[in-house]
Amino acid sequence: ALATQSLRSNPSAAIHGRMEFAGVPAPFELNAFLPVARFERPLATNDTVRLAHHDAARPLFVEVILVARPTPPRDSAVAVNSGFQIQRTFQRLDARNQPGPATDLHVGDRILVTLRIDAADAAAWIAIEDPIPSILEPVQGVFRTEGSRNALPELTFDHREIRSDRMLFFQNFLGEGRHTLQYLARVRAAGNAVAAPARIEAMYEPDRHGLSTSTRLRAESLP
Repeated sequence: ALATQSLRSNPSAAIHGRMEFAGVPAPFELNAFLPVARFERPLATNDTVRLAHHDAARPLFVEVILVARPTPPRDSAVAVNSGFQIQRTFQRLDARNQPGPATDLHVGDRILVTLRIDAADAAAWIAIEDPIPSILEPVQGVFRTEGSRNALPELTFDHREIRSDRMLFFQNFLGEGRHTLQYLARVRAAGNAVAAPARIEAMYEPDRHGLSTSTRLRAESLP
């Protein structure tokens, strides 16, 4: 606020300064068009954040927001329900696109992955991360069952990212109750792999989160 007032009183004079995050400098410049500088940096335990230097005639305000996210146990087989419950199933699609058990898998088989989420209360700014086991790869698109022209309902989440090793979903608001997500994957390699637990969390309330169980999948080469 004081920096903004200083700029208004002398709009031609820019303010230069330097933040330091764990000793690493981050220079900034403030002017009448950009009165606020924002930085996002990862921090570890005992790292410091300080305003190391500035040439403003008046004091500057510094606001620090810390967000901590516990690392999920990748090899855990135990589900966690802390405000959210998330369940994940893998199903193999047959020639008619009918889902069945994910057993007797072979390279090239298509897999329907379903995430069922139960929210005890409504929440905002939700992130869902579903690690993809190494023998699978995500597939874009939808599938249709034989005799039906209806595809799966479109995902209602605000944003989706498809990566080689995980699926990410983001929702600005999640209502109370059950929600379902589905996406397609394909068996890309033979082997024995574990799908690490899927995770859901309220990004600004990390205590509200949930983990699914881990799942082991096995696939063979083509006969």
